[in-house]
Amino acid sequence: MHHLYKTTQPLLKEAAVASTSPPVTHPAMVYLTSTKGPNFQPPLFLQTLSSSSHTLTERDITTIIHTLGKSPHARSILLHPELRTLLRSMAPTMTTGKSLSLCLAALSTVKAQPDDGLLEVIERRVGQLASSQ
Repeated sequence: MHHLYKTTQPLLKEAAVASTSPPVTHPAMVYLTSTKGPNFQPPLFLQTLSSSSHTLTERDITTIIHTLGKSPHARSILLHPELRTLLRSMAPTMTTGKSLSLCLAALSTVKAQPDDGLLEVIERRVGQLASSQ
């Protein structure tokens, strides 16, 4: 029992740090979480997402994509070319497998994926990260 405690303790600390990190405050995330149901306007969301006043980090895009995947009223945005192009351009430089996996999981919540190569780009990056560890 004691041995198990020793091995899980670092993981628990890591999880605690992750859960206390500040929330994503990118305008697109703020809009996504504060606008419910029929009030949600995909064009407004995409406008805030591509706002040049905020640099979109890996954590931002992962949280936004993950939240979209869990959000029935906003999920269809995962099919939008603008969002997919943005994610396709960011995926090759993303550094954590977890981020990429969360994005893949969110994207898989939408049926009829466009054949734009996005899933392949993410899967290729996951493979690169896995082989480099």
